[in-house]
Amino acid sequence: MASRIVGIDLGAYSVKVVVTNPGFRQAMVTDVIEVKVPEGEESQLVRAASALASVGNRFQSDDDSIFSSIAGDSVFLHVLEFGFKTMRRADLDRVVGSELEGVLPIDLEDMVYAFEEIPRLVDSNSSDVAGADPDVLDLSDSALVGSGTVADSSSVQRGRIAETAMGMRVLAAATQRDRAEELLFALRSEGVDPRGLLATPAPYARLADKLGGQSGRLVAILDIGHKRTDFCLSKGGKPVYARTIARGGEELTRIIARTWKLETPEAEELKHRSGFIESRREIATSEAARSMSEVLNKQLRPLMREIRRTLQACRAKTGYTAEEIVLVGGGSRLSGMAPYLSEGLKIPVRLLSQENVMSMLGDCAATASLDTCSLALGVATDGASAKPSFDLRQGALAFA
Repeated sequence: MASRIVGIDLGAYSVKVVVTNPGFRQAMVTDVIEVKVPEGEESQLVRAASALASVGNRFQSDDDSIFSSIAGDSVFLHVLEFGFKTMRRADLDRVVGSELEGVLPIDLEDMVYAFEEIPRLVDSNSSDVAGADPDVLDLSDSALVGSGTVADSSSVQRGRIAETAMGMRVLAAATQRDRAEELLFALRSEGVDPRGLLATPAPYARLADKLGGQSGRLVAILDIGHKRTDFCLSKGGKPVYARTIARGGEELTRIIARTWKLETPEAEELKHRSGFIESRREIATSEAARSMSEVLNKQLRPLMREIRRTLQACRAKTGYTAEEIVLVGGGSRLSGMAPYLSEGLKIPVRLLSQENVMSMLGDCAATASLDTCSLALGVATDGASAKPSFDLRQGALAFA
């Protein structure tokens, strides 16, 4: 067994690395590294790989097993449904590939893909919501205004709900082979050769399972990053539904810069220092806070609609309902964000608790931020398993 398992998140704003020692029950975190991606004219991927190389002495050794995420906006994620309940993995692989070729703008020979069966739906989620139109999704702005009380998610997420499948459902992730090769080339150019490329947002599943605890609640992780927002709902440590939304904190920085005529670094600093979004639970206590909230709300409403669409699509395609959302990523640090989302989505939304941080990061909790390194931790945790899920380093790209 490798001496250490390393998970890498090549984020748009910063690169995160989580180093773990594999254990009998779970991997133990020994180091968390974060380094900002430098500005420059080169592509974001090249700059991120360069930032990773600058801290390579902290995580690379001959025995390390390194796994990297591949960004969700480079990955197609689809729920596929089949009439059969069982099939040999090799045969199922061919069937999934054929189905993906039919729905994606990629020829099969130019595609790399991975898939996992979605746990069968056997609970009350399969019954429809009283009063919900099965063919209409309520996406109006008025539907995003909370009443101040967070209701049971099963009674407010309206829209069609998938019934229990007669056969099997699988969640498939695919990307263009060229994109995977480009990522591998950028990393290898900086001396990093990952054993696997794990499709984002799937690695969040193992973390969501831990956050659900013994209660068995269906917990979704929502990571609001710099350029992207990742969503992953899991059951039993396996992804049920995942999606990447092409919106993030960068838009908030831009609207702050335009409104107050600031340069980007100044706007970023103002967002970090004074960013605030008002809700019925957290009222603005000053005119400055109220103005900030009004400005940010213009950019957050489209994101709210996309998150709502994601929740509804999850129910429509899998039958599963998110019972709680745990908010991570740099966007989770915006003051008032959790209650704002909770009221708009009418689902409990919370931040990571100190207990969560301590249980997952251990001794590194004092110096590391779990909210920003969650993906890297998920990648490392998945990498420490016998067979990581949604590894797109397949076929000719397989690790030798």
